[in-house]
Amino acid sequence: MKKIAVSVLALALLGGAAFAGGSRSGSRQTSRALPPGFSASGLPIVSQPFTINVMQVRYRSHGADFMNNGFYAQLAKDTNITVNWETRYTADFNEQKGLMFASGDLPEVIFGSTGFSVEDIVNNRELFIPLEDLIDKYMPNLKAIMAQDPSVRKAVTYPDGHIYSLPSKLPGRPQILDGIFINRVWLEKLGLAVPKTTDELYQVLKAFKTRDPNGNGKADEIPWYIIQNSPSNFQWGSTGLFGATDEWIVENGKVIYAPASEQFRQGLEWFAKLYTEGLIVSEYFTMPSDVYYATGADTSIQRFGFIMGWTADGDIQGNAKDFMAIEPPAAPSGKRYVKPLNEGIRPIEMMITAKCPHPEVIARWADQFYTPDAAVQNTFGAFGETTRKEADGSYTVLPLSATPGFDGLDFRKWNRSPADCGPGYAPANLKMNMDTSSGDGLKLDLDKHYVPYLDMSRVMPANAWATVEQNAEKASLKVALDNYVVAATAEWISAGRVGSWDGYLAELKRLNVDRYTAIQQAIYSANK
Repeated sequence: MKKIAVSVLALALLGGAAFAGGSRSGSRQTSRALPPGFSASGLPIVSQPFTINVMQVRYRSHGADFMNNGFYAQLAKDTNITVNWETRYTADFNEQKGLMFASGDLPEVIFGSTGFSVEDIVNNRELFIPLEDLIDKYMPNLKAIMAQDPSVRKAVTYPDGHIYSLPSKLPGRPQILDGIFINRVWLEKLGLAVPKTTDELYQVLKAFKTRDPNGNGKADEIPWYIIQNSPSNFQWGSTGLFGATDEWIVENGKVIYAPASEQFRQGLEWFAKLYTEGLIVSEYFTMPSDVYYATGADTSIQRFGFIMGWTADGDIQGNAKDFMAIEPPAAPSGKRYVKPLNEGIRPIEMMITAKCPHPEVIARWADQFYTPDAAVQNTFGAFGETTRKEADGSYTVLPLSATPGFDGLDFRKWNRSPADCGPGYAPANLKMNMDTSSGDGLKLDLDKHYVPYLDMSRVMPANAWATVEQNAEKASLKVALDNYVVAATAEWISAGRVGSWDGYLAELKRLNVDRYTAIQQAIYSANK
């Protein structure tokens, strides 16, 4: 979760070209001398202790205890490779990233997609080593997976034909991104029914604000606990309540720029009303994500009425005990919308940069992640600590009682493992045994509330590749459009009402939204 400075994003997009002196060939890395004691197969990878420098971008609230778990200790012992982890944090990473791309001063290895995008790689290709030859020579596990599942190689083959990043397919993944949760204790105390529409939700949030449901005599309730975590969410769009859940909507094969849609306008009007009436956290525009999670974890008194997120305990930890999942409230059109995870193969879970002196070592090390055992442990934590491999070949995520000190399995997962970050592949037949009261087990169980409303025909395909030329032109148009949409919607939300919609659409047109949409239509048509 991050707050992006648009000027820095522009620097990041342009920095690669400046560093490369105009080169965009994507040529293969020149051969280098192999390190002494390197073995092309078997373990250990090197005969003498060897250190690699790896950067991961994390949420500050999650900590970095995974570096010390048993899986990584065993991996170091097996490979004779020690990892020197460099940890950056999402709250201030986008500015750092822009400077890194502008200067070309990247770490040897980037682990995980948090903080990085496909566009970052495409626009700075000369800073990353093409990996296809390394995969063929030194990564038999991943090579076998690609042979068995051709979608994996397709997902990581960039438009210029090279592979610049390693993929992952995570175990135990749901179909829906955000769940919808309401404080059942407050509903019962105030004699309120579960809201079925957005109008009913407004009335419930208003009651949460004015009727002191936590009983402390203070107006300290936060009816809807939400923050603006990224301009790419277009303020309220990620809630999905009005169907504009992303930058793009697809209707009958036609791509529509969501911030120019009527449903976006209606949702924005509704959201602005909530904000000005104090039904949303007052620091909506300014609260950093780490402060958001810290406030949500304060169990001294219940202050929250409604949240949307991965799981309730993922956002508000111990306070989640008072919450229940509900179906998506219907928009004025009568339709109910959900935001799909739309994940597919995750294509950018590890990159080797041009700064790396021995990419062969990194390739062999990364290949150790492409087994079912590694996929489970890298996602949920080490065997004997937070997971267990069963005699029947299934895997069990141990209950919270096995590791005291955590308020939920989701936070334990992110603290004791890289979680969703890093390379790996879980086959379709991998069986997970998970407690459905918390964490990913709960998340999978929550799908039953939302999958009936899932309409993937309205969604851009996962991993929809653009050509280099399309990506460059889109990037040049996107900055101005994002900047304007964020500024206009922030002004309207703060004012409590949407201003001149016709004037807004005219400015989008002046900023070449039609060309921007035409490019995305071509990308959709080529990838559907």
